[in-house]
Amino acid sequence: MRTGLPNTCGDLQNVQDPRKTAVIDMELCRLGVSLCALQETRLPGEGSIREKNYTFFWKGKDTEAVREHGVGFAVRNDLLSSIETPHGVSERVMVLRLNTKCGFITIISAYAPTLMATDEAKSQFYDQLESVIQKVKPRDRLYILGDLNARVGQNHSAWPECIGTHGVGKINENGQRLLEFSSRHSLCVTNTYFKGKPSSKVSWRHPRSGHWHQLDLILTRKSDLGETLHTRTFHSAECETDHSLVVACIAVVKKKIHSSRPFGRRRIALQNTRDDEMVQKYETSVRSETASWDASMSVDEEWSKVKRLLTTTACEVFGHQDTKSQDWFIDNIQQLQPLLDSKRKAALNYRKNPCPKSSDELRIAKANLQRSTRHFVNAYWNDLCMSIQSCADTGNFGGVYSGIRTALGPVIKKTAPLKEADGTIISDSLRQMSRWVEYYTGLYSQPVDVQREAVHNMPKLATWEELDDPPTVEELLKAVKQLKCGKSSGSDGTHAEIIRLKCILPVLHNLLWKCWEKGYIPQDMRDANIITLYKGKGDRGDCNCYRGISLLSIVGKLF
Repeated sequence: MRTGLPNTCGDLQNVQDPRKTAVIDMELCRLGVSLCALQETRLPGEGSIREKNYTFFWKGKDTEAVREHGVGFAVRNDLLSSIETPHGVSERVMVLRLNTKCGFITIISAYAPTLMATDEAKSQFYDQLESVIQKVKPRDRLYILGDLNARVGQNHSAWPECIGTHGVGKINENGQRLLEFSSRHSLCVTNTYFKGKPSSKVSWRHPRSGHWHQLDLILTRKSDLGETLHTRTFHSAECETDHSLVVACIAVVKKKIHSSRPFGRRRIALQNTRDDEMVQKYETSVRSETASWDASMSVDEEWSKVKRLLTTTACEVFGHQDTKSQDWFIDNIQQLQPLLDSKRKAALNYRKNPCPKSSDELRIAKANLQRSTRHFVNAYWNDLCMSIQSCADTGNFGGVYSGIRTALGPVIKKTAPLKEADGTIISDSLRQMSRWVEYYTGLYSQPVDVQREAVHNMPKLATWEELDDPPTVEELLKAVKQLKCGKSSGSDGTHAEIIRLKCILPVLHNLLWKCWEKGYIPQDMRDANIITLYKGKGDRGDCNCYRGISLLSIVGKLF
């Protein structure tokens, strides 16, 4: 599906359309589409954003370049475990691999130059597409989806291996080039192999002549054509684009790609730690569990039980953190949905019967939607600004930053393929992990050369014998009070908000005392998760452009 994603990050007074990714998410969900190739995304760089039902991936030009072209994918969220992360070749070609029970499927999202483009631009596009096809594994099934800006016509006798007997229109120059390319790679245009109404075979209406053409095509290998059950156009998918959605029904069953990635942990509702009734209930649970503990158990056994108190038991008492909507469009979807339906029906009626009456109905439907959109946008931002200002006036800086994150909307993840030290792109996930290991090993394993003169010149201080004394409850309490709340947990999943509760202090002190006596600290307290953060400049594929931070165990830092 071709769609232009408008830039609504500028003046908020000029926002007249709903968020495009949210609208596309609703339309694809309504039509039951599992995976969709997008063209003319006009988004800079390479990244992704997750909506309610679909995750959007895109590849465009650099941030400094003109916002044009761009390709992407919209993948249903339940398919994310069955795909390899899409990677963009250019602003016109993006590749995705889907794992099924019959093997991998390579899907290419392509946006070809228009008929008026230069021969150099067309040749460059087909050279890129050919290089991608050559890298496709022989056992992979191949599908090319996109706005190829080509009319292949209906001359089946001239191209029997590339088009079927149900084509439409006449061939043009771009269509000739596409069929020659398809013939070299044994590809066929699935749009021409299925019988249907004429309106189900076309996807774009010429603005001047009013003639309908089929420019959005789905290509596959001739040997895989039997797996394609049907290909047709859906004109009812209204996403503010002059191209209609072309859908192919393919007989596949997804298969999960197994990896060593650990399962994510649900967050504890830490705000409930300020509820006295829940805190009292948690104290009761702690007393009932610790009453049956054996005082002679090992350090590892006791740490395992303490960790369960701080994580599992805390989740059972305080509950899990609910994912709240941080988007004005989703918050007001009940009021906007009837207007969106009215606009979609008016647009479909205009496509079927273009006349002054249907044009006026579409214009009125658009105006009503834009009017309501402006109203909800203004109300949303006014309420959010007042909330942020109220938090700033009362000194609640956590609420201020939370409001700012809400104002930024859904998080856009910028992605780029990792590179070797010599600049070679790494496509294998295991090799990418090994590259990070090599980078941080070389970064943190640099030998330290200390001159003897500097050691001799260091002042000699008296030995603090009191450091040999076992830690007291007062010292532990002082350290607990110095912990900062709102920090990310380490590998053990513990949080400072739970540790600061009074009922946990004796339990932690007993564990600390035992560690002190045995001279042993559990491995979980010493482990650290290294998180890479982009510095904001330079090549995203270069490890040197990232800053690594270590997430330590909260209990380990406390000890």
